[in-house]
Amino acid sequence: MQKGNMPYDNQQLLLTKYEKDKLLLESPTAIKFLKRIVGSKEFIQKIERWCLWIKSEELIEANKIPAIARRIQNVREFRLSKSDAGARRLAERP
Repeated sequence: MQKGNMPYDNQQLLLTKYEKDKLLLESPTAIKFLKRIVGSKEFIQKIERWCLWIKSEELIEANKIPAIARRIQNVREFRLSKSDAGARRLAERP
């Protein structure tokens, strides 16, 4: 495996515990769009990380939260800036 799971997100979809806590302090309703992520590094080193997880039918609701809307827009812009056609296609659904 060379790349594994590569979200092409410019570190906007994965959050540290601090980022998650800050988001929830600003917008408690954002909890609905967060899932804990545990890979081998997180498990072994006891690192807490979170992922923005937004279903297509929840996108309008998620975009009402300014901090989430900014992250979604940042992902779109990042993906569009890439020369990789696959990354650019991902911009259609950041």
